[in-house]
Amino acid sequence: TQSTWGESRIESRYLILCTFSLAHQEHMISLSNSFQCEFVLILLLVCGTAAFSSSDYDHSHTVNSDIKMYWSITGSSSSQKIQLAVQYKTTKGWMGFGISESTSGSMPGSDIMVAYVTKDDELVVEDRYSFAFDTPELDPCENNWEAGKFTRSNGKTIIEFSRKLAVEDTQHDRPIQKNGNPTKLIFAYGSSSTFGYHGTKHATASINLFSPNTEPLDAVSDDSKFELRQDNFPIPTDETTYDHSLCHIFADGEVPEGTTMTGISMYVTPGNEPYIHHIVVSGLFDDNCDTDQYNNIWATASNQPFVLPSDVGFDLAQFKGIMVEIHYNNPDGDDGVIDTSGIDIYYTSTARTHKAAIVQFGDPSVALRDEHLPAGLSSYTFSCPASSTKKWSTDLKVFASFLHMHKSGVKMFTQQFRGGELIRTTNEVEYYDFAMQQTTELETLVFKRGDSFKTTCFYRNDDNTRVFGLGSENEMCIDFVYYYPAQDMLEGSVCGYDLGGDLDDSQSDLEDSALDLSFGTDDSSYCDKTDDSASQLTGLLSLCVVAIISFIF
Repeated sequence: TQSTWGESRIESRYLILCTFSLAHQEHMISLSNSFQCEFVLILLLVCGTAAFSSSDYDHSHTVNSDIKMYWSITGSSSSQKIQLAVQYKTTKGWMGFGISESTSGSMPGSDIMVAYVTKDDELVVEDRYSFAFDTPELDPCENNWEAGKFTRSNGKTIIEFSRKLAVEDTQHDRPIQKNGNPTKLIFAYGSSSTFGYHGTKHATASINLFSPNTEPLDAVSDDSKFELRQDNFPIPTDETTYDHSLCHIFADGEVPEGTTMTGISMYVTPGNEPYIHHIVVSGLFDDNCDTDQYNNIWATASNQPFVLPSDVGFDLAQFKGIMVEIHYNNPDGDDGVIDTSGIDIYYTSTARTHKAAIVQFGDPSVALRDEHLPAGLSSYTFSCPASSTKKWSTDLKVFASFLHMHKSGVKMFTQQFRGGELIRTTNEVEYYDFAMQQTTELETLVFKRGDSFKTTCFYRNDDNTRVFGLGSENEMCIDFVYYYPAQDMLEGSVCGYDLGGDLDDSQSDLEDSALDLSFGTDDSSYCDKTDDSASQLTGLLSLCVVAIISFIF
């Protein structure tokens, strides 16, 4: 049967289904005390309405050939919400969307929404979180995600959902912040009826949700471009491969003095997105691809281009060549996949106003080489003292940072001190993932002459067989800090253990509480408060639903 309400025609069965879902969902969304029955009616009218229309959204982004995202930012102040629609290449199973740590972009440390369609054609969204590469747990406090419609056609499913930008529960939810930086997003889906491992059906994206039409590479579109590509490389069937074959040694005169790098981006062979996990680009100081004399100049796992400030550039002529490490991920052992992925380097033939450089904090020369890491959770803190930074010719303007450990690393940060007082943490990653390491662009920071710095790395080791060293199977602790103007003295490129600094502290057999995580610890008092408000809201909803259904019938 159908009922007419004004100009809207709604099937009564959808009204009953939606009111039941609103009144009995497991996690209730907190609403203000001014909540009115009329609002319940509005929610009811939304359920079961027309199919998806891209015109309902202000922005869109194609994540890869299987996933596309649409969104709008609505409301104002603390009530701002993001309205989302995500298209997945599946017509069954579950679909996942997550907001990850801004300096990681990995699954651990992510606020995750999981959606599925019930046998009764109801879209259900669950609020989950992840601290590890494991099944995300249900949020014990509240469900911040609101389900909308879903549409299935042409082998694809589009789900629509929404959430407030701000959050109260910072232990299990991540806010969506308007700070000029892109938001790190993760996507996954599976065809099984139960929520499980996604295999290659996953993706990451780094999107400025508030200024999506601003393309970083527009700033260097008039510059020359150097392309470096894999030569029809057959992706191994092994689950994990770190390939270093993409290497180019500059010929004599190929990179003349004054050649300045202005930006860099990753190119992925269309269709190969699920197999490319991350890349690391290094500048070589020897004309030999097997050299261990190099500087990491860029890393990404989200295909986000890196563009230098408009008056700043890297001196490409300082390098003898470029090497690209590509981490291939092939958990299903797919055979016959050919790759031509690589990088694009943007450059000019004339120098910019400021020459960029990298100063390395922590343990730049791996002075701890061959020292064993203890079993369990441990930490190492390295210093760069004021006596070293006083040798800089000028203050440094810092615009990016690349925090680098290897596979045992779990957390890393650098702190800046002035006059012995902590003034800021310059960069931090709480959920470090070797496979997702990346260069993080920063709002310009000033490192003054006479400031001091401490870089701390935490490691989790199963036994004591792992040692510090240069190999991926070894460990490191280096913060590559991008700055200008370049300094000519040694202290302008390295400042850490055995290079003007020291190993300040090392601790072993630590408890997990030593990590002092801002995301990922229990907050039972907040959960209790949310449960109380949810109970009150459930009662109010029930009264309103009874009144509305009585009126309809």
